[in-house]
Amino acid sequence: MTPEVAAAWDEVYWLFATQLIAEEARLYQQAQIDAAHPLRPYRLVRRIEETADVASFVLEPADGLPLPEIAAGQYVSVFVDLPDGRRQPRQYTVSSTAFGHRLQITVLRVRGVNGAPDGMVSSYLHDHLQPGDTVEVSAPAGDFVVQPSDIPLLLASAGAGITTVLPIVEEIARTQPQRKIIVAHADRAAKDHALRETVLHIGRQIDDFTAYSWYEKVEDGDTRARQGYMDLKEVPLPDDVQVFTCGPLPFMRHVRTSLIERGCRRIGSGTRCSARICGPRRSRREVQPPPQCRTPPSFSGCQGSARTIARRPRRWPNPRRLGCARATYDERARPFNLRAQTEFELADKAEGSAVMTRAPTCVNPPAPQGLSDRWRSRQRRGPAMPSGRSGGPIEM
Repeated sequence: MTPEVAAAWDEVYWLFATQLIAEEARLYQQAQIDAAHPLRPYRLVRRIEETADVASFVLEPADGLPLPEIAAGQYVSVFVDLPDGRRQPRQYTVSSTAFGHRLQITVLRVRGVNGAPDGMVSSYLHDHLQPGDTVEVSAPAGDFVVQPSDIPLLLASAGAGITTVLPIVEEIARTQPQRKIIVAHADRAAKDHALRETVLHIGRQIDDFTAYSWYEKVEDGDTRARQGYMDLKEVPLPDDVQVFTCGPLPFMRHVRTSLIERGCRRIGSGTRCSARICGPRRSRREVQPPPQCRTPPSFSGCQGSARTIARRPRRWPNPRRLGCARATYDERARPFNLRAQTEFELADKAEGSAVMTRAPTCVNPPAPQGLSDRWRSRQRRGPAMPSGRSGGPIEM
């Protein structure tokens, strides 16, 4: 790699760093958080052993200030100081706010398989966090939330995804008990199904509440559960049902496929129902540009073609800020925000990507100056509020 190429990569890196810095600042502003002090101390007041590998931790603010406003389905970042001195954050769904001035997180102990280590933070919380101990917690974040509506709601979850279901059921019982709710959950066995009885208890406060369970192994005498993978064909669904699903990625793909087979599509598509998933939503569509694409932006000496993806965007990148003396673009391609992923590959995995038909070509790229030097000297802390698009990720 030549010094010019290295400098160009550095410039592109800081272009996107500024965008992420601005996004983080926007999140802090929306949550009315002082960016210099984004965390608050919380004291553990109660532990609830849900299953052999799942525990709920009830936390209250240790600074005497009120609990922040938390929408059902949001998550918080929990920071712990490990015995070896390392400081580690993890994101956990707020699994209940029924305590009023307290919040609850429910943590699955992550056990390593095939030689992989156990989860550091989940193991620490299970083994060491006791009532009276304090941890630092961020403000709630995430947009995997249910809006007030009269539309019937299906909550499909698997494993630790149940932690998102409980707060939504609590919210519906508290604000819209007349709304039709269907809960469908899959797990290994009844003994691994965390929060099962709590969800059923809260569901009794809803006028039209139905729960279904699927287990790999059903115990003798359990007449409420079905065996095998979740089969939504066994669940009567209203025509206008809204679907929220949370769990492992293969499970969510299975749910999505089952819903599509039943005619369910996205909002605005004019079909029977709508669906949302928990976690990053990614859709990637690639196209190979013409074989004589000589030079991706800011690079010289490119051999062969460059694979490109373009995102629906705001404006064309400024070629001079990318280090290009001049650049050419296919006029048919939509504007896009550039994201350099690996050398000679430009990709944006955000949902709703619009494919670019030709890679931009830069000619005579000089070594960029100014911007990277200004930003290189800036000292920043790691973000306390992840900017993921949706959901309450469970630590893995």
